[in-house]
Amino acid sequence: MKSSLLLYIGLHLIVVAVFLSLEKYFVSEPASHTWHINHYGSLKQFQPISGTKGVGISEFSDLVTIDLANQSILSSIDLKDTDSDTYALLDNIVVTYSTTSSTIHIFERYSGIFIEKIRLDAPPVHFGEFYDNGLLILDSKGSLIAWNKTVKKLVGKYNERSFKSSLFDGLFYASIGPTVMCLNDQAENIISNVRTSSDILDLKDGLAVSQNEVLILRGTKGDGKGNISQTKSFSFVNPRVISSQIVADLESERFTLYKVVEGHELEMITQHAAHDASEIRTIIYEDKVFVVSYLSNGCEIHDFSKLVHTFSFNDIVSHERLFADNEGELFSFYDQNEDAIQHMRVTKDQAFVTTTLLSSDDIESSVFELTETLPRQHAILINKPRSATEIEKAHYLSEESHIGSPFIRMLLKIKHHLAQLWRFIVYFSRGGSPGTIPIEDTYGFQKLLISFDDRVKELKARNSQTQKVTWISRIPELDSLTSIESLNDKIYLSTPLKAFVIDARDGRVENVREFPMRGEKTIKLSIELPEEMGEEGYEPFALGVKCGTSIFLLDADCELTEGQYFLEERDGKLQSYKITDHDLVPTWSYAPQNEILLTFSHNEEKLTPATGIAKARRTVLYKYLNPNLVTIVTHNNGNNQITVHLLDGVTGTVLYVQKLNEISIDPSTIQVVQRDNWVVLSYIDKDDYKQILTVLDLFGTVANASGGEKSVFSEFDIKIHNVLSKSYIFPEKINLLGSTSTKVGITTKSLIAVTESGSMVEIPKYLVNSRRIDDRPLTQEDFEEFKMMPYDPLIPKPDLHVLNGNKKVHVLHLKGILLTGSTEMESTSVVCYVNEATEFCTVVQPSLSYDILKPAFDKHKLLATIGILYFAFVISKEFVKSKRLNAKWLD
Repeated sequence: MKSSLLLYIGLHLIVVAVFLSLEKYFVSEPASHTWHINHYGSLKQFQPISGTKGVGISEFSDLVTIDLANQSILSSIDLKDTDSDTYALLDNIVVTYSTTSSTIHIFERYSGIFIEKIRLDAPPVHFGEFYDNGLLILDSKGSLIAWNKTVKKLVGKYNERSFKSSLFDGLFYASIGPTVMCLNDQAENIISNVRTSSDILDLKDGLAVSQNEVLILRGTKGDGKGNISQTKSFSFVNPRVISSQIVADLESERFTLYKVVEGHELEMITQHAAHDASEIRTIIYEDKVFVVSYLSNGCEIHDFSKLVHTFSFNDIVSHERLFADNEGELFSFYDQNEDAIQHMRVTKDQAFVTTTLLSSDDIESSVFELTETLPRQHAILINKPRSATEIEKAHYLSEESHIGSPFIRMLLKIKHHLAQLWRFIVYFSRGGSPGTIPIEDTYGFQKLLISFDDRVKELKARNSQTQKVTWISRIPELDSLTSIESLNDKIYLSTPLKAFVIDARDGRVENVREFPMRGEKTIKLSIELPEEMGEEGYEPFALGVKCGTSIFLLDADCELTEGQYFLEERDGKLQSYKITDHDLVPTWSYAPQNEILLTFSHNEEKLTPATGIAKARRTVLYKYLNPNLVTIVTHNNGNNQITVHLLDGVTGTVLYVQKLNEISIDPSTIQVVQRDNWVVLSYIDKDDYKQILTVLDLFGTVANASGGEKSVFSEFDIKIHNVLSKSYIFPEKINLLGSTSTKVGITTKSLIAVTESGSMVEIPKYLVNSRRIDDRPLTQEDFEEFKMMPYDPLIPKPDLHVLNGNKKVHVLHLKGILLTGSTEMESTSVVCYVNEATEFCTVVQPSLSYDILKPAFDKHKLLATIGILYFAFVISKEFVKSKRLNAKWLD
C-alpha cells in the first residue's frame, strides 16, 4: 500500500517537474515592437574602410558609417549645425570642416561624440595624427597646429602644401614638402630641420622617402631625442614604404623591393614583372604585407609578410586569381577573418567587391548599392493582407454558418481538420521544420508600411513589427504619383491619368485603370456589399477618383450607397458636394469674409460607442458625437486673428465659432487633430515662442449621443450644447501631431507629437483635458473620476513617454507622415513615422491594463503556484481517500 502511494506521488512529482521545466514555453515574453531606421539616400565623398563598410556624407547632411551588405547606418554625425561639407577620417577621431571656413569640429570616430570646436586662422588643408588621440592641422596659410586635450600650439609656418605624418617608436614624425621634423608630446621639434631635395612622397615605419632619397628616422621617446640619417642617393619612380627596412618602387609594368641600409646604397631584394598591369597596389595590415598588380582579367597577389623579416627570396608566396574587373575607383583591403584580399571598385551608385581567398582558389563577388529606396513622396500603413489559410478559414466559417444540419456541420469540420492535418504532413515530408511554419498575426500587430520612391519608381512593403522588407515592386511606367490608398488587400497608386492596382501580398501589378479625364483626388466611398463578401471580411467600401464633376470608380462592378457627401478646399473656400449617380452636385460652400482658410479636418474613423463620461454619483456627461463634424481654421490678415469654426458637413450649418486668444500665432505652424468629441489645435505663439495646445471638448444631450446619422434632415439634434476649452504649453516645438486609434474606440487615446529635436512623444489625452479644474480645490467626487487633476498650463516632461528613446528621427526641413493603425487588442495602437530620412514604428498602449496584463505581472510565480497547488492536491487526495476508506471500517 505504502509502496503504491509513494509510486503515485513520485509520478506526479515528475509531472510537476516537467511542467516547471517547460515554463519557458508557457511564459512567452512579448516580442519587441519598436524599430528605427535612419536612411542615407545617396552618398557623397564615399570612402571604403573595409570590403563591407564605408564612410560618406548622406543627402541629409549626415556623416555616416554604413554596412554595405545590409544598407544600414552603423554610426552617424549630424553636419547640419557645423557648416561642414567634407571630412577627414583618422584612426580614432573624425574631423569635419569646410574648405571655405576656418572652423573645424572634432568627433570620436566610433561613437560620434562631439569633442571640440577649433577656430583656425585659415581654412584647413591637411590633417594628421598626434599624441593622445590628437591632431596635426596644416591650414591654407601654411600654419602647422598641434592639438590634443593638453596641447594647443602653433608648431611653425611653412610655404609647402604636401603633408604627411607618422608615429614610430613612440615619436611623431611629420613632413611638409621636403622638410622632415620630429615632434615630442609638447609639439616641439626635437631635431634640426632636415630637408630633402624634393617633396617627401611616403612617410611610414621610420622611413621617409622622396624621389631621390630615403631618410631613416630613429629616436627614443624616453629621452626626447630624434635622429635622422639617410642612404645614398637613388632614383625612384613611385616609392612606397612597406616595412621599417624595405621600400618598394612601383613602376608601370614592374615593381622592385629594396633593403634600406644606413649610409649605403639600397640593396635590391626582388623584382617582379607586371606586364599590362593597370595598377599596382601595396596592402599593409599589421604584420601582413602584400603587393597586388591588377590586370584586365584578374590580379597577381604577392605575399611578402615573411620576406620583410628574413629578406629571403624563398619566403615570397604568390597567387594568381582570375576574375572580371569593373570600372570605378580601386580600393584594396586585407580581411583577417577570411584570410583574403578584398578588391573594391566604387562608382557613383555601386560598389563591386571581389574577395579572393589566399588559402584556396575560391573567389566571391558582391555588388552593393550606394543608394537606397526612400519613402520620398507617399506612405500608408495597412493591415497585413490575409493569408491563404485565413481566407480558407473565412470560407469555411461562412459555409458552416449556412448549414442547418448539425450532422453535416460535424462532417464539414472533420473534413476541414483532416485537410489541415494532411497539409502539415506534406509540409514536413518535404523538409519543412516547425520554426518555418507561418504564424498567423492573431492580434493584428503586424501591419505593412507601404512607401513609394518616385526617383527609382519602387514601391516597398515593410513589416511594421519586424522591420523586414516583405516585397519590393518596381513600376517604371508610373509617373507623378498623386495618392496611395489601400482597400481589401489591394493597393491603389493614382496618377493624374491612371491608377495602378497592386496586390498587397506580393506587390504584383494586377490592373491599370485609365481615367476618362484628369484625376484630381481619390475618395473612399460606401458601397452595397454582397452578404457573402461581408462574411469573408471584405470592407463595404470602394475607391473613386474625382474627375471634374464626376466620380470614376476604380472597381467598376460596385454600386454606391445613397446619401454620400464629399468635401474639398477649392479657391480659398470649403466646398461640399453630394454624390448622385457618380456625379458631384455642389450643395454648399463656406468662406468667412476677409479670412483665409488655413486647414480643415473631419472624422475619418468610426466614432466611439462610449457615448458618455462617467462622473461621481453615477452621473454621466454625454459626448457630442457627430460623424459629419468638420473643423475649419481661418486666418484674418487684418488683425492676425485665428478662428476655429465647427460645421455640420452635410448641411454646412455653423455649429460653433471660437477665436483664439493669442494674437501672435504663426499660421504656418497650425495643426488640427479631430477625434470623437474633441478637437486639438497645435500652434506657436511667436511673441514668447511657446508651443500651445488648445483643446475643445464638445458635449451634448442624451438625444444626440444615441448614435445614428446626424444632420438637420434627421430626427437628431445636431446642436452642440456645451463646448469646454483650455490651452496648454508644451515644452518643445511640435512639427507633426496625430492621435492613436483603436478598433472599437472604447479605450482612452493619446496624442502623438513629433518634436523639433526629433523625439516622438506620447501625450495622454487626459493631460490635455478641458475639464481639469482651475477655479477650486479638488473634492473627493473629483478624485472618483478617471484621471481628473487640477489644471496646470504646463505639460510636465515626466508625464510624457518618448517612443524613440535617445535615437532621434530626422525632422529638419523634411515633411514627415505620422501613421496610426488599430489592432485586435483594444488597448494597443501601431504608430509609424516616415519621411525621406527616417522610418520608425512602435506600438503604444494608452489603456494597457484593459486587455493586456501589466508588465509587473509575475507569470513565473503564477506557474510555480499552479505547480505547488497541483502537488498539494495530489498529496491531499490520497490522504482523504485513505481516511474515507478507514471510516467505513467497523470498530
